[in-house]
Amino acid sequence: MLQANDPIPALKRQLAREICAVLGDTNQHVAARRLGVDQPRMSDLLHDKLARFSLEKLIRLLRNIDRRVDLRVINEGPPVIRLFRFPPRSTPR
Repeated sequence: MLQANDPIPALKRQLAREICAVLGDTNQHVAARRLGVDQPRMSDLLHDKLARFSLEKLIRLLRNIDRRVDLRVINEGPPVIRLFRFPPRSTPR
């Protein structure tokens, strides 16, 4: 189940927008061949059916059109500190 603040759908949309921007008004069949997918998958991408694509697949599609994806981690607040309690060591008898 997806959480309300799940970043994956937004990342997928961003990658899909980039793919579509690079391909422009290219015919679906030509674009599909360039990406290395079939035309129905290309149609899914163009019609925003991104649940059918993993992040990994979208990154690989971008690589097929000479794009590189860099991931950046940005601190949006104070660090979260989680304290762990280790179980007591058992003493040999």
